[in-house]
Amino acid sequence: MKNIIFFLTDQQHFRTLNENGCPEAVTPHMDRLAREGMNFQKHFVANPVCSPSRGAIWSGRMPSVNGLYANGCSLSEEVPTLIDLFNDNGYATGHFGKLHLEPTMTEGIDPNPFGFQTFKLGEGDQWLSHDHYNLWLREQDPNAFFHHYQQMATEGHMKAYADNLPEELSHNAWVTRESINWMNEQAGGDKPFFLSMGYFDPHHAWNPVEPYATDWAYRAVSPPHYDPNDNATKPEHWGAMDDCLKDPFWMTSIIRSYHAMVSHLDACLGRLLDALEASGELENTVVIFSSDHGEFMGNHGRIFKGPYLCDDILQAPLMVWDGAKRNQVKGPVSDLTSTLDFYPTFATLAGIPSIPETEGQLFLDHDLTPFPEGERDFVLSEWRQQHPQEGLTGDILSVRTPNERYVRYANTGEEEYYRHEEDPYELRNLAADPSTSDRRAELSALLDREAPPPGDHPDPVCLW
Repeated sequence: MKNIIFFLTDQQHFRTLNENGCPEAVTPHMDRLAREGMNFQKHFVANPVCSPSRGAIWSGRMPSVNGLYANGCSLSEEVPTLIDLFNDNGYATGHFGKLHLEPTMTEGIDPNPFGFQTFKLGEGDQWLSHDHYNLWLREQDPNAFFHHYQQMATEGHMKAYADNLPEELSHNAWVTRESINWMNEQAGGDKPFFLSMGYFDPHHAWNPVEPYATDWAYRAVSPPHYDPNDNATKPEHWGAMDDCLKDPFWMTSIIRSYHAMVSHLDACLGRLLDALEASGELENTVVIFSSDHGEFMGNHGRIFKGPYLCDDILQAPLMVWDGAKRNQVKGPVSDLTSTLDFYPTFATLAGIPSIPETEGQLFLDHDLTPFPEGERDFVLSEWRQQHPQEGLTGDILSVRTPNERYVRYANTGEEEYYRHEEDPYELRNLAADPSTSDRRAELSALLDREAPPPGDHPDPVCLW
């Protein structure tokens, strides 16, 4: 049975790697995984914000099915998870960093470990000062702890700045160090291990630590994909561009800081790969790299994420790298994958013999053969509210095919439709084009058949 390492970032755009089409990226270790392993080019998440996307990862079920349909909700302990499956099949399980399967603002000093045998939480959010990372930081250097959070509160989330924390005290460094220490404790033991590494970067605030902030301070970056006529063809809630897009220097500084945070993550990945080789477990370990969702980065005149179902925030990087086959199986894979697919695929890679049925599909088998049961025809994504509501954002469903995206607003009947071969950045909504009506009707009927119906879920406990 193979060891599994799951390296999960937060809010990382698909095009933040050289191998994924970003010429300015400084991501040698991510690019190594993409070249030496399998680089899935059309990986899409079930929901464009943190908690519901993560609930889908761990349960293999859509957010509106597993109940964690919005930030501010919790994943019920009654929902079977991938963590339970590894525990039941003789694995040592450990998690370090962000998990976000319950509201961060309601977590206590002893948060729910959701089955992980070893569990150290570091959610990364500035409002959570009592998880394992922050308790450690406060003990290590009380002044650094105070000034770090004072700076976050002062600078906010709408501009880029250099974090005043030393790199060795940063959240990224802590997650990496704790993970490596635990991995070394498991190495050579009588159990295979499943290691979950949860990073908060490159999620806003845009605050890279040094030396990454200075390294990126004057680099040239690619401008956002934005057409002034873009949002005018979309439903009304897309609105006008964010203020930062009106100031090129402001937006450029955000993009630079975002890439600096990705470069820091890449360095952490390099430390992990070096430690994995030194541990003696390289040949028996599979590393999976992904993110919970994307980030607008100025595209469509927006930053962050939210109630929009589009490639920028639904597409995420996904690489699978087998230490034993790193020179045998390599290159890009152009077929569709969903975060729902992690559950059966992780379990199969680990050699677990009996896997419960989920909404996911296998994208690799134990021998790293792609799509042993066939390719996906489509990926579903959703934005839900706790009750049917008036307005555009109450209930939004989307289906992504290999070359199209269709979006339907249940409350208003409005639609979006894009053809990616001619419009790869989804800048021209074709829903008003009569020539697309038949195809839109087919995709709408597919949503009726395949998407979960709106539910009447409990209200979120809080916003986060």
